[in-house]
Amino acid sequence: MGSCCKQQQAFIPNAEQQYVAISTEMKSFQTTTDITVLSSERLHHPNVANFLLIWLDVPLDSKSNNGDKSREELQRLVHNIEMFSYSRLCIDFIKTVKEEQIILIISGSLGERLIPDIHSMHMIHIIYIFCLNKANYQPPMENYSKVKGIFTQVKPLCEELKKNISEAERDLISMEFIDAKSDGNNKQEAIFMYAQLFKDILLDLSASEDIIAFKIMVAFCRQQYQSNPNELELIDEFERNYHPSKAVWWYTRECLLYKILHKAFRVQTHTIIYTFRSFILELHTQLNQLAANRKETMIITLCRGQSLANADFKKLERNRDGLLSFNNFLSTSTSEDVALNFARQSKGKKNMIGVVFQISVRSTVESSTKYANIQTLSYFGKTEEEYLFGMGAIFRVEPTEPFEEGLVCVRLTLTKTNDPQLNLLDKFWRKLFLPEEMKIAIKSQRTISLATKLSALMFGMSDPKRASSFFSNHSIDI
Repeated sequence: MGSCCKQQQAFIPNAEQQYVAISTEMKSFQTTTDITVLSSERLHHPNVANFLLIWLDVPLDSKSNNGDKSREELQRLVHNIEMFSYSRLCIDFIKTVKEEQIILIISGSLGERLIPDIHSMHMIHIIYIFCLNKANYQPPMENYSKVKGIFTQVKPLCEELKKNISEAERDLISMEFIDAKSDGNNKQEAIFMYAQLFKDILLDLSASEDIIAFKIMVAFCRQQYQSNPNELELIDEFERNYHPSKAVWWYTRECLLYKILHKAFRVQTHTIIYTFRSFILELHTQLNQLAANRKETMIITLCRGQSLANADFKKLERNRDGLLSFNNFLSTSTSEDVALNFARQSKGKKNMIGVVFQISVRSTVESSTKYANIQTLSYFGKTEEEYLFGMGAIFRVEPTEPFEEGLVCVRLTLTKTNDPQLNLLDKFWRKLFLPEEMKIAIKSQRTISLATKLSALMFGMSDPKRASSFFSNHSIDI
């Protein structure tokens, strides 16, 4: 590890000087707790969820009550909806989408003409055909795996959409890998450890900061969903009734909180993760409390089933005995049948494979990430026998093996706090990423704002543009 220090000086230049500069800049800001300082520019993000719904040929009369009701029903499931009457404009728009999964609703006549050409576009995840007569389009569409149904009414379409989105959300969880032996791939190690250090700093939130952070989070949600009455009603409920003891309940409800965080973790949108810092901390705290009261002492096996892109599965196979980290909170179950049901949903999906993760854990061992049985606190109760791992859980990858036809079993072991490779990586990258002035300040218990710490980490990652933008946007939050 030490032999690459000279190489890393070029990779991450002048972190000390840049940290001093940003600390000096911070002094020029006037701090305030008034939520009105949040400008619309700071609150606005084009789409904070994983999915974007596009309706081509707009078969709804937007001026009629039926049209309004149909759009409202769809918006309960996908907030961002774009409607097009012209196929060329629609396809041009689809090509601009980078981070979202597109759900396309298309008329029968246009679908018959366009689906052969657009089916392979990687941005398009699901296609529904909406028409007057299903029989006219059923046979031609049977050969297109992304076509999930042909509908003549909005209600059954919404029922299928809800099921498909739930399946797809589960598969959209990002992972980072590190080989068992360091091979000089410093960028890979940097990305892996940067996410871990970001998490550690994020969870260092004081009680006074927590109150203000909650108000900012609620204001952010209202701004994002200002045109969606159903979501605004839920945000009001959240603001009125939320308590830290209900963090797990709200997260597992899979409402807008879950959707926003899921995408932010997937694409590493740090400004949104930071905006939700109070909720993330309280979710972690509740998991820690549950873990402390855990009674089982034997080794237990937890399972997670999902579809995995072939490219990611190949990384897993190459990473035997290496480290694997999930950027999100990780949902698992004691039921292998539950995991299998999720994994089997991969069948028919192009370039995907069904994976059952089997995770060995033992409560008597001090693990690097907390996990807990959340059945008594979950919104869904005991239906899935669910265990939840904290954000950024790190596992050791064991050999993969066939499970059943079309499915693969991947065995994982939760890393211990004294894992030699993990400790070496943490020590090396913490020293490289975090400026000395900040380390001294932390040791002397001198107050440094959370935004300053995270901005310094971004500078250390040789990302001054993002650090400057992040600091400018958040230095007056708290």
